[in-house]
Amino acid sequence: MGTAPATALDDAQGERPMTRRDLVAALYPLVKRLEAQGTIMRASAPSITTYADLEGRDRDWAIELASQFHLFAGMPALSSGRFNGTLPVSRWETGMVLGELLGQTHPEARKLLPPTPAPAFSDLSPAERRRLEPVLAPGVLIGYPDQTFRAQEPLTQEQWESVATRLTPLAGFKAVPPAPRKAPSLNEDYRLLRSQGDR
Repeated sequence: MGTAPATALDDAQGERPMTRRDLVAALYPLVKRLEAQGTIMRASAPSITTYADLEGRDRDWAIELASQFHLFAGMPALSSGRFNGTLPVSRWETGMVLGELLGQTHPEARKLLPPTPAPAFSDLSPAERRRLEPVLAPGVLIGYPDQTFRAQEPLTQEQWESVATRLTPLAGFKAVPPAPRKAPSLNEDYRLLRSQGDR
């Protein structure tokens, strides 16, 4: 039997900061899996993005996540065309990216994430709290025992593993494809044409 997810982070989880490149490598397989099962859809208006400082797979994955799923809209300085993949990704940036992801997730799939009451973090303003609400309400990102969120601290690898565990219920969702429209038969077409001719 599994253990319940923790409701506060351990202060010892301060090692191994995650970089922006690490975030792309962790997010891409997750997003593609969710897309394949119909949990998330591509954006209807793709954006044009180029990250000149990334190469190969890192560049391809980052561009697809940004242009097709709009996942990096909340990360500063990306409008310059550089991704700065070696920079640590902050807990705030992670919250913005995951908020975009959950915002594009099928509403029925989001219901699979159990609601988790989050404390009134002493270091978040009401406006910041509202921006992070999509990831705080389901407990995807949690704070520290001292009631702080520490938005500007780097997300650690250990914290990402906790986030990934909390997103696991989304994998249980399977979108029901819309019922195919019945094509009219030749007889129906003929009757329609005759009725229009009789007018």
